[in-house]
Parts: sequence; C-alpha cells; structure tokens
Amino acid sequence: MTRRITVVKPSEMFRLMNDNLTLGDSTFSSLIENKSSLRINIENMSDKFVVTAVVPGYKKDEISISFRDNELLLEAQKEEQNESSDSEIILREYSIESLKRRITLPEKVDVENAEAELNDGIMTITVPKMPEILPKKISIK
Repeated sequence: MTRRITVVKPSEMFRLMNDNLTLGDSTFSSLIENKSSLRINIENMSDKFVVTAVVPGYKKDEISISFRDNELLLEAQKEEQNESSDSEIILREYSIESLKRRITLPEKVDVENAEAELNDGIMTITVPKMPEILPKKISIK
C-alpha cells in the first residue's frame, strides 16, 4: 500500500484558504494579493477601528494608505539596491519587495479623520466610525 503525502508551502496555504476574519456579527473580508501580504490586527472599538500592520524596514514614504467606500488598501513597496560596485550578481531572487493588504470594514467610517502612525516597523491606522452608526444614548424624561 502506497500513501501519498502532499506538502504545501506556508506561502501557498494562504492562497488555498478563504481569508475571512469574523468579529462578532461583522465580517472583515481580506484579499491577499501578489503572494505577499501585510500581517495585520484589527480592533473594533465602540467609536473606531484600529488597524495595526507589521512593516519592518519600510519608511513612511514607501507606504501608501487609501480608502474607497469602506475598503482600506495598504501597500508597501521598496526596491533593494546593491551598494557594491565591485561584485557581480549571478542570481537575484528579489529586487522589489512589495506588500499589499485590502480590508473591507463592516461599518461606515469617517475617512476624513483617519490617522496613521509608523513606529519601529509597526503601522497603526485609526479610523473613526461615522457618527450616525455610533450608539446613541436616549435620556428618560
């Protein structure tokens, strides 16, 4: 009897899996692109979302953050440069490193007041929720 073992590389696993994150009754759908994906955490607070992404070695001018509807697109791209002029490269497996992550937030957000901060390779993006979806307290007369 012959058994067949299939070996799957970790980078291939993400392409095989449906990458949906569920938080309570809301679903964050994420799309992995270009085999390289930013690793993120998403916090759903009462008045805002906080997205934290790991971007080690990237400078803030190499990172792009954009919104379209409720979709947040994070991109980081840098080009490796060979500083030495006295060597000959015989194999180059990387020259441009690119990371992307697309996140659909489950509620309307206030893009105009979104903020981003980069500290020690950690990008923190704070996106306030729209006032009309925040819980409202009703006083009793």
